[in-house]
Amino acid sequence: MIDDESQIKGYFEAIQSELDAEGIIVNIEYMNNVENFKVEKPYDIVLFDCNFNGSRNEQLDLKKEGFELIKKYRKFNKRTKIIFYSANFDLEEPDKIPFSKYDFFQIINELNIFRVVFKNDSNKVYDYIKEAIQELDVIMVSLEKMVRDYEGMDIKYNLKDGDIALEDLLYEFKMGGQVAEKFRKQLFEIILTSLSKFEM
Repeated sequence: MIDDESQIKGYFEAIQSELDAEGIIVNIEYMNNVENFKVEKPYDIVLFDCNFNGSRNEQLDLKKEGFELIKKYRKFNKRTKIIFYSANFDLEEPDKIPFSKYDFFQIINELNIFRVVFKNDSNKVYDYIKEAIQELDVIMVSLEKMVRDYEGMDIKYNLKDGDIALEDLLYEFKMGGQVAEKFRKQLFEIILTSLSKFEM
């Protein structure tokens, strides 16, 4: 959760309480400085204020910092769900949106932004966070549960190219690495074979 306004923590704590009430337990990391954002860290979801670093009155710079950071992040991470938000635009009011057609092209095709949302609409922000959680990769979520359930144990998976530790495999899934895709393919082959009924 990256926002230069420190009071935003209270806003998201209220959303976190709503999620908790539904049995969706989340850990939120708050950052008020772009420098603290580690592009190589495997977050499940990143909520990013596209009007970062005080560029409140300059429409040309409104999304620049956010775009550049997410571009940098996407070089390392293809899978994390990213939600862009700002109090400076409302998608219900198209005349006030500071994005060009090219910006939207980037959002969809290059940055793979999960959702763009008006920050002042807390219901929609909540819905998008919940939707992002529900759409997390099921294999990744299962591996994450295993890391918690079997903490301290040395668990490895045998891939065709060699063994990989559970934590390393989870990292690969969160970052969208090639090893994760190989594991996914191998896992589905094993499952499909074991569930198949062969009749002669």
